[in-house]
Amino acid sequence: MRSKLCVLLSLAFVLPACGSREDPAAKSVVDPAAKASGMDVSKPYLTEKKIQGVIAIIKEKPEFWETCKGVTPLTVNAEMEAVAKKYGFANFQDLSASTYRVSIGMMQAQIAKHASEMEAAQEGMDEDADTPPEVKKMMQDQMKAAMSMGQDLNDADQKLVEKYLGQLEALHE
Repeated sequence: MRSKLCVLLSLAFVLPACGSREDPAAKSVVDPAAKASGMDVSKPYLTEKKIQGVIAIIKEKPEFWETCKGVTPLTVNAEMEAVAKKYGFANFQDLSASTYRVSIGMMQAQIAKHASEMEAAQEGMDEDADTPPEVKKMMQDQMKAAMSMGQDLNDADQKLVEKYLGQLEALHE
């Protein structure tokens, strides 16, 4: 089951390429990488039905995500479109955008959950006299990068992901 989590989280970085067509309703100033990928996560997008669809696909067709590796908008095939529609999405782009947002929401929830532990570890490094300063700096930089990784999902989508977080995490145990 952990491999499903790895696949889902890796999709957060793969799926932006799949949804490269821009949503006309999502015109705003956003992170350049998000804008370039057509995945503006600053606007509400998710619905309970979309999150339930993502959960259903993970439960019922976990192999589906393996077939999506390396997919670009030009290589989306009829099977991918059919699976997306079967689970209530308008098309594969809609499924990709939804899964991307769920992945970001899950990452943000995990980072928030462990933020105090990471901050305590950073403080502990400051007090550690045995670790060379350059190693401390490298470790602290990595922790800061991990804590600020990804994009900030809008509040509405984040709240929906958190509502289903228990179910999503259970899929990956």
